[in-house]
Amino acid sequence: MSLERIGSFAGTGQVLDGDQNIATVSYRLEIYQNFDEGSSHSGPYRVPGLKSITGAVNPSNLPMGRILKLVTKEGNMLNFFLKTSDGEILGSGPLLNAQGDPL
Repeated sequence: MSLERIGSFAGTGQVLDGDQNIATVSYRLEIYQNFDEGSSHSGPYRVPGLKSITGAVNPSNLPMGRILKLVTKEGNMLNFFLKTSDGEILGSGPLLNAQGDPL
């Protein structure tokens, strides 16, 4: 099993709590992909597994322990929760485009 960074995003966006806009933030997101690797009688293989999204938001005075939504200026969306009081976040689902499809 290996982990590989497959993308990163940064910019300014809106944070929603339900339907309510609660903050404008600067954000940085890192997207990682797990890969199952090995070999079988037919040769080596590398199968993509789960993705994880980590990052940070500033300002970080957001409510902890709640699922929030980041909406980027491009319209991409990520459900996340604040992991630490200094702004570290952890995605709780895929990064979606404006049409709701995973990126």
